Amino acid sequence: PGKNHNAWWDLPQLMNQVVDAVDIFEYTHLTKVAIFIFNCSLAHKGLAPDALNINNMNIGPGGKQKHLQDTVIPLSNPPPKPGHSNTWGMKQTLVYPDNHSNKTLAGHPRRIKMVLEEYGHLTEEDVTQASVVEKTAADTNNWCCMIQVLLLQEDFCNEKPMPQTYIKKQGHVCLFLPKFHCELNPKEMVWTYAKLCDTLTIQCFFHKCWCYMDAYRQDLYASICLTCSHFVSDRVST
Repeated sequence: PGKNHNAWWDLPQLMNQVVDAVDIFEYTHLTKVAIFIFNCSLAHKGLAPDALNINNMNIGPGGKQKHLQDTVIPLSNPPPKPGHSNTWGMKQTLVYPDNHSNKTLAGHPRRIKMVLEEYGHLTEEDVTQASVVEKTAADTNNWCCMIQVLLLQEDFCNEKPMPQTYIKKQGHVCLFLPKFHCELNPKEMVWTYAKLCDTLTIQCFFHKCWCYMDAYRQDLYASICLTCSHFVSDRVST
């Protein structure tokens, strides 16, 4: 996103190009596996709208919240407390069914508090007593609040960017270059090398563009424009 989140280049536009790029590669290289390499940018690392993203969830009832995809309670969760059932490997829906007994919840997304209770390793009393803090203020190394408890779940931690998910699903490889390390980014090196151009060459490029514009003003076709530009260039060089 640009200034003030102006979507001059965002995830939907990127995904359109990714889908086209995969289709083109598979058409031209039937038996090959593609390796897609991206910079580490907000658009490239964007998650799908229904991904397990803690930033799209609310603590309790009220406010707008996106409908997230279903998941499976990870086997790496802490063991259940005595007297509570084991929920490891159970399907976890993050949207209430349309036929839910509580009409106010039917078809609505589940909130963080309810998801934690259904995960089974925290009781309702634990969740109620948990401190609710700002997402950016919590220490990710400590299970200090409801947001961090859910954020550190394996299924939330392992959520992949949307481009990577699509590319991998199509049987190809998706890699991301490290952030803030241009020395590890070959694309930056190519771009830097491309800018190593002397002034005379730049002038020649500008002159060629002017030749095209002059030819277009005379209503000439593209093929004739190219011939005219070469002819003018030859005359200038002599």
